[in-house]
Formats: sequence, C-alpha cells, structure tokens
Amino acid sequence: MGNHDMNYEATTDSLSDETFERNFGPNNYSWNYGNTHFIILDNILYPDPRDGKGYWGGLRPDQIEFLKNDLALVDKNKLVVISFHIPFSNEGGDAIRLKDRQAMFDLLKDFDNRLLMSAHTHFQKQIYYKSTDGWHGKNEALHEYNVGTTSGDWYSGELDAAGISDGTMRDGTPRGYAF
Repeated sequence: MGNHDMNYEATTDSLSDETFERNFGPNNYSWNYGNTHFIILDNILYPDPRDGKGYWGGLRPDQIEFLKNDLALVDKNKLVVISFHIPFSNEGGDAIRLKDRQAMFDLLKDFDNRLLMSAHTHFQKQIYYKSTDGWHGKNEALHEYNVGTTSGDWYSGELDAAGISDGTMRDGTPRGYAF
C-alpha cells in the first residue's frame, strides 16, 4: 500500500488501510518461497502521530511485535526480503521515525542474507546502511533497494498506442516494476 492508497478519513493508523485490506488483503504479512522469507509491512503512519496531519514513515508497536515474532521462526540461513513503501533512509531528514528503523535493524542483525525493498520515490536508488546509520548486524552493510513508484514519474511522458504514458522516472529507469 502506498500513501495514495490510504483512507484519508481514518482517525487512527490502524484504520487507514481498511479499504485497501477489504479490496486486496492484509497489509502486513509474510510467506516462504524456496529458501527466501518475504515480509510485507505497511510503514505509513496516518495520521502523522506528531501533529495529526499528513503521514510519516514508521511502524506501530504491533507491527514491530509482528516482525519480531515472525523472524523468531525464520532460519538464520534464509534470505529475508522485507518490502514496504517509504524508504527507511530518512533522506530529507524527517521522512521516517528513526526508532522504528532501529527496531527493524536490531531484529535483522543476526541474519546473514537480507534485502530491504521500498518504493515511494520517483527514481531508483541503492541504499547501504552502515554502523553510522545504526546497522550493527552481520556483514558490512544492510542493503535497501528503492525501486521507485509503479507510476514512474507521475505517469508523465510519451503516450503509447493505448494512451498510457511511458512514465520514465527521473533517473531514466522505466516505470512499473523490477526483476
């Protein structure tokens, strides 16, 4: 779920995804495929707990508990892939609640193989968290691949035969999804 998919009439974060969940299913869940454990998290806090307006990146306590309980059952040799909307990089200085990022980092520290995947931006970026960012896990860095939004650069650009824009993102990558 992205920040444009929320119920903006909700008065609590736990209800901001009710329409999304009714149409698409749960917003926080996990599954195994082969030797990989996938986790999907809704990391959009709405309304923003700081002022009740807009949204903020982060996790509720029940989501951190879900992540803790889920990872406790995962073999440390599996690849763990966690997907969410807002990058945890906190670029711009205030995009994400840092205590929630740290809680996730602490839960992942004993896993050798892990990958974070985010969206939200209109470009792709490789982000590597190090000890200066609060990453104290195995291996040198924790990798987050910010894939960018499905719409690319707001569905801008040349139209195809069906009238759909190419939406090339600001860094030149195509809209849509990545393999």
